[in-house]
Amino acid sequence: MNHVCLISMFTTSLERPEAIFELPDVFPAARWRRSLGNCVRQSPPFIRIFFLVLIPPAAAVENAERLAQDDEKHETNERVRFSEEDDEVNAEFERSSRRFRNRLGIMEGRGNGTSGVGCHICGLVLARGGSVRVPRKNVRSIAGMPLLAWVLHPMLDCKKLTSVWVSTDDTEIAEVALRFGAQVHYRDKKNAKDTSSSLAGVQDFLRTHPEISVVALVQCTSPCLLPMYLDRACEMVDDEGYDSAFAVFRQKKLRWKEAKNGESTVALNFNPRERPRMQDWDGELVESGHFYVSRASLIRENLLQGKRCGYVEMPEELCIEIDTETDWIIAEKLLELYGYRKNVNELKEYYV
Repeated sequence: MNHVCLISMFTTSLERPEAIFELPDVFPAARWRRSLGNCVRQSPPFIRIFFLVLIPPAAAVENAERLAQDDEKHETNERVRFSEEDDEVNAEFERSSRRFRNRLGIMEGRGNGTSGVGCHICGLVLARGGSVRVPRKNVRSIAGMPLLAWVLHPMLDCKKLTSVWVSTDDTEIAEVALRFGAQVHYRDKKNAKDTSSSLAGVQDFLRTHPEISVVALVQCTSPCLLPMYLDRACEMVDDEGYDSAFAVFRQKKLRWKEAKNGESTVALNFNPRERPRMQDWDGELVESGHFYVSRASLIRENLLQGKRCGYVEMPEELCIEIDTETDWIIAEKLLELYGYRKNVNELKEYYV
């Protein structure tokens, strides 16, 4: 078939040599020229000589210029088409990337909307890599999830939090934080020691995030957290004029003073002559350790709790602080019963 086409072109060229270079409108110049070249390469030697010698040079030059112009026009059109396709691919990639970042919570402002006018309420977890009493506790699995995840889930479902962060010096903790929806702040090593205070860790975070108005510090060592209690503390600071609010639970314990050097002990919170019955006594409020919500201005004054200070009372069964392996065993059983999961029906009694 190729040889037939070439013989036909040979016959035509005897009458009008330049016709061999006239390109059909339906084919781009580059494609037609490539097809013609393939035909020539597959042809007998005398046909090749015809193309090399017999075509008049003037016609070849004239039509070569036309070929170059057509090629340039075709390449320009192709560049425009590819550019449009690239723009669409880039736009789709950006949309997919944005959906992915939203899903992971990497974007600034991850949460359920900004509360207040211009008020950025940040949920923050301080998670060091160098846990001593319970090694690697922040990423250790408990009741089916890393300990850190048990507080990130309810934080991400809080209506009042604008963003959720984990401040850490450890890459594994950072990976877990990102996987479960938080943003990551890499904590200064000097503020991530076993002797470092929570206040110093929060201040380190605020130095690089001056846009934050209120910090809700959450401790994953108290993992039985529900969104409604954290939201309530944020409401007190954001809407009701409190400077700080924190979690407490009610404890009915009769306390005594520690005795030293043979001295006598004395009762601290009751009268021994009138020992209260537990059912008649309201007990005392004790910090549960779940969260501390404070204005950024108060933290800069070296206070997590202070000025006008409020509290949110938690149910006692949600209150466990993990400090030992024994605490860990108890916390695992409590998480199986009361840990926050997306299915609120399992926790219906706390949402009434």
